[in-house]
Amino acid sequence: MAVRGDRIDKDIVVASPSLEQIVNKKFANSLVGFFRGKGIAFPLVQIYVSRAWKEFGFQKIMRDDDGFFYFKFESIKGMEQVLEQGPWLIRNSPLILNKWSVNMSLSKDDVKKVPVWVKMLKVPVVAYTEDGLSRITSQIGRPIMVDSFTSEMCDATWGRMGYARALIEISADKALKQEVVMAVPIEDGAGHTLERIKLEYEWKPPLCLECHVFGHDLNSCPKKAHEAVKPSSNSGLETKQQDGFTTVTHKKK
Repeated sequence: MAVRGDRIDKDIVVASPSLEQIVNKKFANSLVGFFRGKGIAFPLVQIYVSRAWKEFGFQKIMRDDDGFFYFKFESIKGMEQVLEQGPWLIRNSPLILNKWSVNMSLSKDDVKKVPVWVKMLKVPVVAYTEDGLSRITSQIGRPIMVDSFTSEMCDATWGRMGYARALIEISADKALKQEVVMAVPIEDGAGHTLERIKLEYEWKPPLCLECHVFGHDLNSCPKKAHEAVKPSSNSGLETKQQDGFTTVTHKKK
């Protein structure tokens, strides 16, 4: 819960700025990750990341009581390389990773936002800039970063032309987009051409548009599983309320 402004109740303990600096230093170049559904044992995660991320300057790992894993790296470059080369699967379970920040809210119960790598196919040449790709990715979710090849293309306007690739935080509030349409101005100012940019998600988390959360889909929605079956008026059944319970009986003929 964020509290904005200077109005803080006198009974609330306020962290000092110096404490925040200490924590920021401790968790610099760190990622926070978790698994949806059944968790993975700490030793398995430790062995996997120690081997797979060794070349990225991985240093150490810890886990809290809520099942969140914290991964420390030597440099921000190594940390971003791990994000760039994801998604990472351990025992076929995707490890959902985010950059650590002092104000991040950690919760696995109602996951409404997750970071996903998205490929954007047939991006117009004029859009291979930081501003152009930002406009496209903002239509999908909240842009986090682009991969190194896409970054080089933006800086040098020369490089891979097949697709652009970006890590984007998507929201469970709406269905995943399959394309983004971009209007490119015609040189003589006579109008625009419409370019359709196809999207490929490297990993699609299960999405329930009923609960607006990630982790399960409509077919396995717990709300549907707990819905009471209501008999129709012509079914020959009648219901009676007694002591808070509903009794279903056959109507007398």
